Formats: sequence, C-alpha cells, structure tokens
Amino acid sequence: MAGIAGFILYVLILLVALFTLLFILKKLISPFLTRTAYRLASFIYIKVTPVKNILVTMELVFFLMAIAEVVALFLLSLEPSNLALMVFTAAFFFPFYWMGLIFNYLVMMTNHYPYTSKMGSALAGIQKNDKVDYILDRIKLLLKNSALSAMGHLIVVYVCIVGMVAFGDMPESFSFLLLLSMPVSMLTWVYFTNPSKEEQRLRRITVYFMIAVFTMCNYYMEFIGGSHDDAVNYLFLFIPAVYLALDSFTQSIIKDFTSYKS
Repeated sequence: MAGIAGFILYVLILLVALFTLLFILKKLISPFLTRTAYRLASFIYIKVTPVKNILVTMELVFFLMAIAEVVALFLLSLEPSNLALMVFTAAFFFPFYWMGLIFNYLVMMTNHYPYTSKMGSALAGIQKNDKVDYILDRIKLLLKNSALSAMGHLIVVYVCIVGMVAFGDMPESFSFLLLLSMPVSMLTWVYFTNPSKEEQRLRRITVYFMIAVFTMCNYYMEFIGGSHDDAVNYLFLFIPAVYLALDSFTQSIIKDFTSYKS
C-alpha cells in the first residue's frame, strides 16, 4: 500500500505542476507569442516585397518542421519513457506554433492562400497529384489539433510508466492497470477528444501504423534474443497480429483517401 500512496502523491504533485504550467502558458507565453507574431507579420507585410515569396518560403520551412514534429511524436510513442525526446518534442512545439501564427497573420493580411499542395507537387518533381495532395493535407490535419492532443496523452502514459518503475513495491494488479493506460490513451485519443470524422479516421490510421511497427520491432527483438526454435513458434503469433494491424491500416487509408477524393 505504501507504493500506491507514493504513486498518488507523485501524481498530485505533477498535477499541481501541470496546472501551474498551463496557467503560465495561457496567461503569459501564449499572449506573448501571439503579440510578437502579429508585430513581425505586420513588419514583413509593410517592409518586404513581394510578400508572396516570403509566404512560400515560410510554408516550406513550416512543412519541414511539421514533418520533424510528426517524426518526434512517432518516436516518442514508441519510447514514451525517453525524457530527452519528450522535452525536445514539447520545446519544438513553441517555434512551430509561433511560425504558424506569423504565417496565418500574413495569409489574412495578403489574402494569400497556402501553396502547400502545389509546392509539394513541385518538390516531388511531378504535376499536381491527388496522392501528394492527400498526404500533405493529412499531415497538416494531423498537426492542426491531433499533435497537441497526442502530446497530452503521451504525458499521461509517461507519468504512469515512470510511476510504475519508481514505485516498484506496488501490487502487481495496480501495475497492470497502469500499463493499460497506453491502449486506453490510444482509444480516448481516437474517439473521445472531440475530433471530426476526418480526424478520427486519421488518428485511427496513426494508431494502426504504430501497432504494426511495435509488433514487428517486438518480434525482431524476440528473434535476435532467443533461439530460432522459439522464434519459429512465436512466428505463429506474430503473423496474425501484424496482418491484422497492416490490414486495418491499409483499409483505413483506402477509405480515408476515397472520402478525401469525394
């Protein structure tokens, strides 16, 4: 019981720290970023000509930063106990958010509409293509609301895993409940954080992909760490698990792409 009491105290301290951080973000950091972004956007709009070239350049940088953030979130989902990666992902969000504010203000000031689809097609060396547009649109949609929500869910998982390791004298049944925080967080992220149907499909695709990668990585570690006889026996569990994950992943992409085209 001492382990459970210690874990509860640990969670309460983290909650106090989290609410303090959220207060600082809402009352100090967010207004500061918004104010400075508007001033910089106004300066660029007045002083720089043509603004359209700046917007296209910013969009390219913003797109590359978006890819970096998605990769960081994906790596963090595979290794939620990596504190350095979590700090990097959280810190990277602020310049990403700030540049997004500047870009949006410039779009409003100039009545310029984003050129991401055209730019993405040019980078791919091809003409305008539905598949390229689809990928770029889904990356932007994933980052619009889902990335911040995913970060919040990963923090919950991280707290549970660290607490389970730090308070090792907890009952095994309670530790098992903490481990369930990962699949439960996936479920709440997909269905219960108020996403649109479009975002819901995209989040489902992301989860299926993570499950497939995790299963394949897990089997690989089993294969190189044990005897080949054990690996062959494990293969009969591995094949259906990976097939189901990849099948669900592929079906979700096909349905989402069909919906996107229509």
